[in-house]
Amino acid sequence: MVKIYQGGSTGLEQQKAKKWPTSKTKGIKASITDSLNKDFDFDLILIQCGSFYEAIDDGAEFLKKHFDFKLYGINHYTTGFPLQGLDKYTELLDGMKINYCIVDQLEKSEDGKVERVVAFSTIEGADGLLF
Repeated sequence: MVKIYQGGSTGLEQQKAKKWPTSKTKGIKASITDSLNKDFDFDLILIQCGSFYEAIDDGAEFLKKHFDFKLYGINHYTTGFPLQGLDKYTELLDGMKINYCIVDQLEKSEDGKVERVVAFSTIEGADGLLF
């Protein structure tokens, strides 16, 4: 069983516990990225975390290489941009002819968990997947 932490880019739960995800636990962004990469060949996966779209590891490296983003992180490289920058970056990504997807947050469910959905994908079959 994989335990999924939620807490945005800072990993609030991990910080409070002074415990970061290990090989038996994964952060939500890593879990979503791993799951999508298992079935699809994305060059970039953007995941909404609060008021930002973020990418980790290879996706973060992609944004650094092509848009000079600064990388952050301990266990995973992370980078991103505010929600209001989405149109700017999707236009640039569309011009690059790459495979990417955007994972949006949904409202909290009754049990208080944040669900996410693939809201846009350049690869058929990924749209609408829930996490």
